[in-house]
Amino acid sequence: MLRVNLKTPESSDTIEAWWMAEREKCRAKDRKWIDGLICTVGYALWKSRNAEFFRSSARSRTPAIIATDIVEECKMMSHLWRAQRGVGVGDHSLVVRE
Repeated sequence: MLRVNLKTPESSDTIEAWWMAEREKCRAKDRKWIDGLICTVGYALWKSRNAEFFRSSARSRTPAIIATDIVEECKMMSHLWRAQRGVGVGDHSLVVRE
């Protein structure tokens, strides 16, 4: 089971520097799962940002609804990613601490 306990980036950190630092704290065999999680979260944030910017109907969403939508998107994409890439890799159930 993969347990994720990533620290929040400092305002002075670049995404790349933060990602590499957090990645180094993980076991080597778990790093691809961390990479997948970070990519999934980045994609969900980008998608939510575009929804807010380009769709006038989405502008009425509250921050709590936006955060819930991002978490749900991450869960869905993680399950899809795991189903496609996790075949034959072993049991790496993803546990995200909120």
